[in-house]
Amino acid sequence: MTVTKAERSILNLLWKRSPRTLGEIISEIREEHNWSEHTITILLSRLMRKGAIVTEEAQGETEYASAISAEELGRSQQPSFWARMMDHEAFLLVNTKKPVGAGHRKGRMNS
Repeated sequence: MTVTKAERSILNLLWKRSPRTLGEIISEIREEHNWSEHTITILLSRLMRKGAIVTEEAQGETEYASAISAEELGRSQQPSFWARMMDHEAFLLVNTKKPVGAGHRKGRMNS
């Protein structure tokens, strides 16, 4: 599972204490980020679709809780990290080769 930096902020909050109501999440996230309520609810929706958080009804309010631990998320992102590293290595390999004839034209004139 891949999560964005913004989604990770929500998860970090829920890992500290779960469950939390939408109001609690909005209040705490706004202390750290200048995000609108709409942005926060979109992030929560994305995390629910990914299966990273779950909801339950309690006393007439929806409460949000993490469905995965930080360790589980880290393990699930490792293949993605290694794939990026391999792409980076291939990029460096391709881009460090000198073009054909590089350095041989400088200062020479055809007669």
